[in-house]
Amino acid sequence: MQSLSKLFDDIRRLVEDKYREYSDELRRAQESWNAYQSIVNKIKRNWDFDEAMLHSRLDQMRREIDELRKQMELLAAQKDIGLIDEDAFAKSSAELNEIMTSLSKTYEDLSSKLEELSSLVTDHWLRSIDITKTSLEQIDNMLKEVEDAKARSELSDEVYRRLKREAEMLRKAVQAFSMLREAPSDGDEEEEKKKDGSAQL
Repeated sequence: MQSLSKLFDDIRRLVEDKYREYSDELRRAQESWNAYQSIVNKIKRNWDFDEAMLHSRLDQMRREIDELRKQMELLAAQKDIGLIDEDAFAKSSAELNEIMTSLSKTYEDLSSKLEELSSLVTDHWLRSIDITKTSLEQIDNMLKEVEDAKARSELSDEVYRRLKREAEMLRKAVQAFSMLREAPSDGDEEEEKKKDGSAQL
């Protein structure tokens, strides 16, 4: 009996130690997860505002580049009708081309950075969402808010497309989770087989 009691005590201590160990680790993991969600939600709110502003400034840069192209066309037309000679055209067009090339490269680099940031924010935002507590109705309401904001001209085309894409990605994730949750488990299938067998008997 003494050895049996010792065996039970050893097993009890082992289980209780592991229970405390994993409970503490899971508690810390939950605290970290809550902090992550809070940080990501704050970043997402700020980004939704800042992205629209940044796209507006990039559009301003693109319009300036378009204006330079028009100046090039005007310069060529002036040369064709004899208002400026070849030397003046060559000098002015070379200066404009140099400026356009530099500005176009800057515009492309900044656009790439903006796209990269948008993708990173979206990835973290989707990861932070608890799809077990998200309904398709909530996503539909989100899409309606996006459409309403677009109708009020509060969103640029780029931001509008991104928000719609995010909502659709979230919808697919929620639908996939719903299908997994509704799919029968192995235990359920075994139980159904037993019931079918009993019915046939």
